[in-house]
Amino acid sequence: MVKENQINIKLDDKTFIILKGLSEYYDTTPTELLREIAVRGIWKLFNIVRMEEGVSLEEMLKTGEST
Repeated sequence: MVKENQINIKLDDKTFIILKGLSEYYDTTPTELLREIAVRGIWKLFNIVRMEEGVSLEEMLKTGEST
């Protein structure tokens, strides 16, 4: 299931300029690029935690649902 959520973040000017340039290079919007970066980063972190702690996806989803 995909939920549409809104997250407001503040970027300094240099970071925004880099994000805007990268989004133009990849022919996408800054929002879409940030979404892709976030999704990839979240999965990388999840895989690190899973390897280090031995946590299953099911366990992590149950924990996330209860909060």
